[in-house]
Amino acid sequence: MAPYKRKSERVLTTQDILDEAKRKIEAGDSKRKVARDLGIKESTLRKRLKAGTVPVSLGRFKNALSDEMEKELAQHCKDLDNRFYGLTRKHIMKVAFDFAEKNGVSERFNQEKKLAGKDWLKGFCKRHKLSVRAPELCSVARAVGFNKVQVSRFFENLKQCRLEKKFPPHRIFNMDETGVTTVPNKTPKIISPKGKKTVCKVSSAERGQTVTAVCSIGATGFYVPPALIFPRKRMNNMLYKDAPTGTLPLISDTGYMTTDLFIEWLKHFAMYVKPSLDDPVLLIADNHSTHCSLGAVLFCRENHITFLTLPPHGSHLTQPLDRVVFAPLKTAYATEAEKWLVQNPGKVITLYQVAGIFGAAYSATASVKLAERAFKATGIEPYDPDVISEDMFAPSLVTAHISNEEGLGLALHQPETMSTEVEKNCDSNNLNNDQENGNLLSSEPTTSGTIRIQIQSVLPLPQHKRQESKNKRPAQKSNIITSSPYKNILEEKEKAKQEIEKAKADRALLKTRHEAETKNANTKKVKSKNKLRANFETVQSQGPSTSHGEPSTEVTTCPACKESYDEDCIQCGICNDWWHEGCSSYEGYGPFVCDYC
Repeated sequence: MAPYKRKSERVLTTQDILDEAKRKIEAGDSKRKVARDLGIKESTLRKRLKAGTVPVSLGRFKNALSDEMEKELAQHCKDLDNRFYGLTRKHIMKVAFDFAEKNGVSERFNQEKKLAGKDWLKGFCKRHKLSVRAPELCSVARAVGFNKVQVSRFFENLKQCRLEKKFPPHRIFNMDETGVTTVPNKTPKIISPKGKKTVCKVSSAERGQTVTAVCSIGATGFYVPPALIFPRKRMNNMLYKDAPTGTLPLISDTGYMTTDLFIEWLKHFAMYVKPSLDDPVLLIADNHSTHCSLGAVLFCRENHITFLTLPPHGSHLTQPLDRVVFAPLKTAYATEAEKWLVQNPGKVITLYQVAGIFGAAYSATASVKLAERAFKATGIEPYDPDVISEDMFAPSLVTAHISNEEGLGLALHQPETMSTEVEKNCDSNNLNNDQENGNLLSSEPTTSGTIRIQIQSVLPLPQHKRQESKNKRPAQKSNIITSSPYKNILEEKEKAKQEIEKAKADRALLKTRHEAETKNANTKKVKSKNKLRANFETVQSQGPSTSHGEPSTEVTTCPACKESYDEDCIQCGICNDWWHEGCSSYEGYGPFVCDYC
């Protein structure tokens, strides 16, 4: 049987509409005018005014789940989506059937497949403003690592830096790296006939080579000339043809940032920004290991650069370049790459064309408004910690019970003030504890007095179970790495590293000496055996003979059986050891050579 579809556009007359109509009629308006203003029929208005009641529905057709159950299920779907554990079509149809079955209202669903219908799902999404969308992948570390504790620490450090040195907006900068390839990941849309199954666009190769672009912008729109890191062993100036003016040429074995290259970039940054004692600079970047080296810290301290790191796994929301600038830059790069392929048919983009294509894209996107909007969106300039709403911390509630010193550093404490959805998520943690203790069916009384099973009993919100971690590595966090405490920590690490390297060098030296001594001992032993063998060959050349007799008093046991000599013995012609004839392999004629020689 096909699902029922309403034929009319009538709206349900609620008590509020009826009260409003009564108020207007008492004010002197006619019933016809009131009905027209409220969007209902005059006959319906007269009928409701006469009856004094409002209908509960528009007809005999009702939803499989009550309005209260649907609202709870819709809110649960939103909570799961906020935690990045959204439901698929089939999953929500299964959950809806189980929810209805536990509440005794599943007779309108498919009892064989144990699923709600597609028509119910379509209507459910329409009634509660939900849609089926393709999600972007997000790692667990990023999902649960971006939490209230880490973000609050970053903004506290930012506030401390600004209060101590009073950085004006034009002295606040952000730095970040991004990758550009010979085969762009994004491709512009093209015109193609309708119904065509496969739409293709020519590219340079199946996979591209990556070049790292290092960008830096100021809060007032100043752009530091970028740096391009090519995967090369030797520098080639042809790689930087048509690059943006002032581009810093860098190379590395992999094409990625290294500790030494970052110090080179800091020199490039200081040359254009010109920090001084009276006019210092605040540089904000992520806490990658190449940025947090002792050499970088010492250079920044000597050149009046205050270096502040961002919270871990939070660059997608707190990094100005990553939040606003890089997306249009990548789009412009893909457009310029497509133009180059059209203008050079039959040719491919190599590393020698990347700088020119990047230069065109960089010039097209580097604007003052874009830089100002980037710093404003992240709450850095003007200073506004509230731009990161509480709902953004919902994914981290999966590990809310783990302390900041345990696990993999993905810890957080629950925020003091939360939105309604996040509060519900936190309250559901108690429900999960009840489920572990055997209370699987949490329930609450409805307005009608019956007991209804809650949706959390059917599908609880995801919660990470606490486990003891063997890896006790320290958690990353936002730091002012140019401060003295952090510098002292780096110096201690560098000292410990040097001690370890010295110990390794000492062990290697001892190993080399031992190998040399062993080699010399083996050489002497070989020379001694060769001398004995030469003497034996001299005796053998005089004629075959067998040395029988009594062993010397120095040797009292046979090397094979370790027993004393109680019978005739035979002497080896090389090592001069005496053996029992029965223990040796001597056949009774010719010179005797023992098994060891």
